[in-house]
Amino acid sequence: MLKALGANNSYLIQGLMGQVVLLAVVCIALGAAITVGIGALFPSDMPFHLELVTMLKPAIIMMIVSFIGALLSLYQVTRIDPIEAIEGAAA
Repeated sequence: MLKALGANNSYLIQGLMGQVVLLAVVCIALGAAITVGIGALFPSDMPFHLELVTMLKPAIIMMIVSFIGALLSLYQVTRIDPIEAIEGAAA
């Protein structure tokens, strides 16, 4: 819709990538906090060990997947004709 209102592609890219980074970082931090919190509730004799590397690898993978999803979305947004976007929203 912003494209139909005259927003340029750099504005759309900045906005979407900013939202993706913010959302991914918040969700990864929340997931890590929940994991550490649940891990702290386990009995000490239970074989459950969290290491930084164990939590960092999935976090990096999630960031990469988030960026790929955002890039696919950006590709579609930057290629669409503003008139098509308006007509598609009205239908």
